[in-house]
Amino acid sequence: MKKAIIAIAAISLFSALDVSAGGLDIPERKIESDECYYGCCHNEEKKLQNSVKLFTRNGNTFVEAGIVSAGSIIKCITSEKHYLGSKFTVKKPFCGYNVGDVIMVYEYLEEGIFKVWRNGEISELDLGFDPSSEISGSRCQKSPLCVGTLEKELDIQIWYLIMFDDGKKGWIRNPRFQ
Repeated sequence: MKKAIIAIAAISLFSALDVSAGGLDIPERKIESDECYYGCCHNEEKKLQNSVKLFTRNGNTFVEAGIVSAGSIIKCITSEKHYLGSKFTVKKPFCGYNVGDVIMVYEYLEEGIFKVWRNGEISELDLGFDPSSEISGSRCQKSPLCVGTLEKELDIQIWYLIMFDDGKKGWIRNPRFQ
């Protein structure tokens, strides 16, 4: 009986610990809001160079609702950067991580530095590769110097909440502005 209680206590303690990539409940999607991503700033009018799909939104689900034609004038309300994380499996010990640890990676910043989930929050970590490099590969799958490998390439989407002259609103992504 005493051993069973100790085992249950140990399991409970282990599940509460911050392990492998900063915790057992690692968010696969991270969303950052901003009023001004890539030239579409709050309450600024823009003319679209390209036609884009228009979406409605329910939580984190976007549903196609139509097309916004090239040449349309829209007003930017806000924007969001959606990071769809990729698991980085450690192949060589580094920075306190051991072989087999999994780190959730969200965004490449520069010179090997990525935004990752660590100790229960987003932080920066040097993974030692550039995803645009031919030497390491986009997931660090080519070079023997890689300390680990991304499960899939990083996916970042910029969504813009826009409003039309008639007051109707919707979400677009991948616009080119004039």
